[in-house]
Amino acid sequence: MRTQLRRQAAAHSDHINDVQEVQAKELGRLHERAVDEALANEKSGHKRELAAIKGTLDGLEKALEEQNYMSIASVESQELWVACVSLRDALKSSESRVEVNTRVKAIEAATKNSAAFKNDEFIHSVLEAIPQAALDKGVPPSREIKSRFNRVEEMAKRTALVGEEGGSLLLYALSYLQSLLVMSPARTCSVPNKSSEAIDIEALNTFDIVWLARQALEADDIEQAVRYMNLLRGEPRRQASDWLSSARVHLEIHQISEALAAYATAIGAEAIPVSKNTS
Repeated sequence: MRTQLRRQAAAHSDHINDVQEVQAKELGRLHERAVDEALANEKSGHKRELAAIKGTLDGLEKALEEQNYMSIASVESQELWVACVSLRDALKSSESRVEVNTRVKAIEAATKNSAAFKNDEFIHSVLEAIPQAALDKGVPPSREIKSRFNRVEEMAKRTALVGEEGGSLLLYALSYLQSLLVMSPARTCSVPNKSSEAIDIEALNTFDIVWLARQALEADDIEQAVRYMNLLRGEPRRQASDWLSSARVHLEIHQISEALAAYATAIGAEAIPVSKNTS
C-alpha cells in the first residue's frame, strides 16, 4: 500500500513538473513574442521618425537649391537685360553706324555660361533671326534713318509721275515741275490716327504717302513710316528702296533687343520671391 502511494506521489510529482515545464516554455514563448513585437514597434517608430527627418532635410535641401538658383537667375537676368538694353539704346545714338556684332556678342556672353539661359531655345532662335548683313555691316541709328529720309522724300516727289517702266526726259521734267507746284498735304488734311482712323490707300498719291511718312518719323514712329513708304509705286518706290531696306533692318534689331530685354525682365521677375505680409 505504501509502495503504491509512493508511486502515485512520484507520478503526481512528475506530472506537476511536466505541467510547470510546459507552462514555463509557454510563458517564455509569450515573453519572447512580446519582446519581439515591442522591438518591431520600436524599430518601426524609429524608421518613421528617420523618414520624416529625411523628408524634412530633402525638402530643405531642395528649397536651398531653388533659392540659390533663383538668386543666380536674378543676377543673370539683370546682366542679360543690360546687354539687350545696350543694343537697343545704341540704335538711338549719334553714331553713323551702329556696331551690332559686338553688342550681340555681349548678349551671347551673358547667356553662354548662364544657369538660367544657357540652353534657352527662345534666346537662341531670336539671335538666329538677326540678319547676317546687320552683323557684318552694322545698322543705321534712328537719327541716320530720319536724316536719309529727307533725300528720299525729295526724290520721291520729283519722280512722282514716273512709273515702273521709267519714262522720257520730258516726263521726268514734268514730274519735277509738279513737285514744285503741288501743295503740301499739311495744308489740306491732318495726320490720321493709326489706331482708329481708316485710310483709303487707293486715294493716296506719292505726295500724301511721303508726307504721312514724315509725320510718323517726327513722332519717332519708324515702323509706321515704313508702312507708309511701302505704299509707293514706280520710280518713287525705287528711289526709296535702299532707305526701306535700312529702316527694316533697323526695326528688326530694335524689336529683337526689345523682345530679349522683356524676356530677361520676365525671368528676373519670376526669380524674385514674393514676400508675404503678416498682420
